[in-house]
Amino acid sequence: MIRINNFIIPLFSLIIFCLLWELLVWYNNWPNYKMASPSDLWPAFWKFKHLFLIYGCAIPKATVVPVIALIFVGMHNMNTIIIVILISFFPICVSISIGLSTLEREYEDILLSLGANKFEIFYKIALPKTLPEFFGALKVSTTLAFIGTNLMEIIEPHGKGLGHLFDSGKISADYPLMFAVLITLAVMGIFLYYIVVYLENIFAGWAIRK
Repeated sequence: MIRINNFIIPLFSLIIFCLLWELLVWYNNWPNYKMASPSDLWPAFWKFKHLFLIYGCAIPKATVVPVIALIFVGMHNMNTIIIVILISFFPICVSISIGLSTLEREYEDILLSLGANKFEIFYKIALPKTLPEFFGALKVSTTLAFIGTNLMEIIEPHGKGLGHLFDSGKISADYPLMFAVLITLAVMGIFLYYIVVYLENIFAGWAIRK
């Protein structure tokens, strides 16, 4: 029964998501060059099926950047928030789920026998146990999200930020400006990474092996 639910619930959620997606496109009367609907996807897939078979080894999150940039033209902050969520959410969510799923049942039974409630078990056992997985995923997500936001700034027609400055330098063949932007981005990326490391040392330092 549990295995059936693990299959049916995600399938049902996917169907509902596709129906809402189709309804949103239909309600706003969006043309397919602005926002494709689920019913537009199969014809596109079938038309280029041979290329999908050849090139379909991986689906990087960066491929959705141009789509988001076109949908929310001029809405720089919205674009940035969406791409950060898309890139960061799933690695963090999967890592935390793995940490919670590997929680030893014995700890929960002991705390329940001592009168602890579900919140106390989560706060005292589950949350500390998932912190190493959380910070590990956060290190990866921070770097990827930083790359994604800068890619968004380069692609977006009315972009802002260092990515847009890099694109301006490329258009005007100002190579010193381009390299200055690249170095600045590298320094900022390293800085963000070590902020996460610093927070990890504070909240999950007990799990770090010296």
